[in-house]
Amino acid sequence: MRITDVTTTTLVVPDLPGIKDSTIRTAGKGRGSLFVHIKTDEGIEGFGVGITESKATIEGPLKNVLVGQDPLCHEKLWEDMFWKVRGYGRKGIAFCALSSLDIALWDLKAKAFGVPLYRLLGPYTDTVPIYGSGGWTSFDEAALVREQTGYVERGIPRVKMKVAIDFGKDEAQDIKRLAAVRKAVGDDVEIFVDANNG
Repeated sequence: MRITDVTTTTLVVPDLPGIKDSTIRTAGKGRGSLFVHIKTDEGIEGFGVGITESKATIEGPLKNVLVGQDPLCHEKLWEDMFWKVRGYGRKGIAFCALSSLDIALWDLKAKAFGVPLYRLLGPYTDTVPIYGSGGWTSFDEAALVREQTGYVERGIPRVKMKVAIDFGKDEAQDIKRLAAVRKAVGDDVEIFVDANNG
């Protein structure tokens, strides 16, 4: 089996309010995602997801690394992609692009072996706890509480929210927002916080 093409599909919802966390300084408007497709000569296609900003890196230098290669040589391909984008920096768009393709390669490999990905990786357990994730720092307190309680109302016993507003420069606001969520969801719900490197 050989990789014949790498393509992307961008989906954007322009009317949604933008999001913000400790590393995104302005919320902007609209939200989007990038979907990655690794196609093979045997008709098996791997599917990955990522950020829209990584499209050029995926469709350019990383596609050139992958086309013609055996997709089951996953470790080699990852290493080749790593060295191809290493000069772009060890974080950011280059590694988001590599991550999207890595996800697609794992998906492709599971399809090639005819098993769900969790089975290919070797499951530790039959169940996985879930949590509702969001709580963007661009949400006002009312929107934050509405989102987090919405997860709980749907039966999700854990929620995650963003903290470290403006790279951690407003700790009092973080504490106020966290207290509002705690009060709204009650004491039996686990709350995770994510500072996104802030």
